[in-house]
Amino acid sequence: MIIFLKRLVLTVWLGTIWCVGYLAAPVLFENLDDPAVAGMLAGKMFEIVGWVSLVAGPIMAGLTLSASVRSRRRSLKLLCIAGVMGCITAVHWLLRPMMDAARLPDGSPGEDFLLLHGASAVVYLLASLLGLALLWPGKVGRGG
Repeated sequence: MIIFLKRLVLTVWLGTIWCVGYLAAPVLFENLDDPAVAGMLAGKMFEIVGWVSLVAGPIMAGLTLSASVRSRRRSLKLLCIAGVMGCITAVHWLLRPMMDAARLPDGSPGEDFLLLHGASAVVYLLASLLGLALLWPGKVGRGG
């Protein structure tokens, strides 16, 4: 049952991160005529990613701690879980408010916005790669 729960939580968590960041948000910006509307909708979806991470991360950590895995491997998985949570938390609750503040009064991106957006994208990519590491080498069915 623990293995099923780990797979379910990890699927929802990583699926949310990857689908919003690399599918939904780019599609919004490519297909909507108003970048402000696309940004607002993407921001709402990234907010959901932030809240899903706050729920899924601790659940994954608890399930990982309850598994009978060698200590070193468990430590690496816990480090990746903490890394994903830390990155998503930094993007949502640190960089995003700074990006909002870097907008000009008319809502267009200010001078610092692009720099902050780039930093946000790099941190989000790091979260995505750490999530991929949680899937590697895929031995969840054998106690991992």
